[in-house]
Amino acid sequence: GRVVGVEAVRLADGESRTLRAPHTVLTTGGFASDRSPGSYLERHRPELLNMAATAGKFSTGDGIELATTIGAGTVDMDQVQIHPTGWVDPADPDNTEKVLAAELMRGVGGILLNGDGERFCNELGTRAYVTDMMLRHDPRYNHTRKWDALGVVPAFSLVLPSAAADDGRKHVDLYTHKGLLTTLHGVAALARWMGADEAALREALLRYRVDAGFGTDQWGKSSFRGLPAPDLDKETFHAGTVTPVLHYCMGGVAIDGEGHVLLG
Repeated sequence: GRVVGVEAVRLADGESRTLRAPHTVLTTGGFASDRSPGSYLERHRPELLNMAATAGKFSTGDGIELATTIGAGTVDMDQVQIHPTGWVDPADPDNTEKVLAAELMRGVGGILLNGDGERFCNELGTRAYVTDMMLRHDPRYNHTRKWDALGVVPAFSLVLPSAAADDGRKHVDLYTHKGLLTTLHGVAALARWMGADEAALREALLRYRVDAGFGTDQWGKSSFRGLPAPDLDKETFHAGTVTPVLHYCMGGVAIDGEGHVLLG
């Protein structure tokens, strides 16, 4: 047999329709939001079940299930990308759906800081690298390099000095409007917001300026846009909390070079 179209049901009223076409394309989407027993995430990456996702509740792998039910094969189902920066909404911190904090926020000069007010990575590194440096704050992961589903996913501060915020103004305004970024005046206010030691935070930011002058830092960063002002007490910071989140599901239905579905 061959596919000649689809039978569709409109959810609003249950009306069914037959849609015929010479070619039918199945777009399956991912499955990062389905944490139910037997879900694709549980079957292929169970250690990631406690991580939030950038996808909405629709990301449940229904398209993959539709195809595999009638014999389609799958490929690379364990390849689930973790993005290092999903915003933690202070109004709903436990929500498993996170708004993505775009790479632009780090590209224009956003600085990642841990709970001690210290930098810990090259903010412009790959998603895999930055995520790894974040997860190393967990002692078990730091020892095994494998995430434990029972671990508490760490959170960090993403801080933009005023020059960086001006460079990424449209994004900053959007995230501020959504309540994901907070504007803070002076390093003391930033330290209080973070719950970090002010002296340690001040030292980290001043060290960042010194490293920029040398053109590199201990993590190999060589591009330093949007530096903090020399007088940190008069600087305006834009800060939010971020955490690693599930992003892309690279695996799915197996196909050949022309897009034909392969049998399992």
